[in-house]
Amino acid sequence: MHQNHDYGRHPEGKQGVYYGEEAERHRQLAGGWRHLRTIADTTEVLTPRKLKRNALRHWSTAKRYASKRAASLLNDLWHPVWFALLALTRPLRRSVRPR
Repeated sequence: MHQNHDYGRHPEGKQGVYYGEEAERHRQLAGGWRHLRTIADTTEVLTPRKLKRNALRHWSTAKRYASKRAASLLNDLWHPVWFALLALTRPLRRSVRPR
């Protein structure tokens, strides 16, 4: 299970949480960037009906291995595009999805 968090506890918000002194120490303790995982890395996702395989988890790994700056830029540009595409294709995906 994963609990969603906000960034209000840190005076610098998300920037401070991701790139501050405490975050750097956590990365060192984990063994570096390549050892960190997020909710996007889960092998399975709980849907209202069942557990299903997380087919996009390897995409998360590929993004993580890019440089920190490139990954940040990719997220800022890619996420709005991705979610717009999901919204546009949702009716088609629902109509062809096996029940």
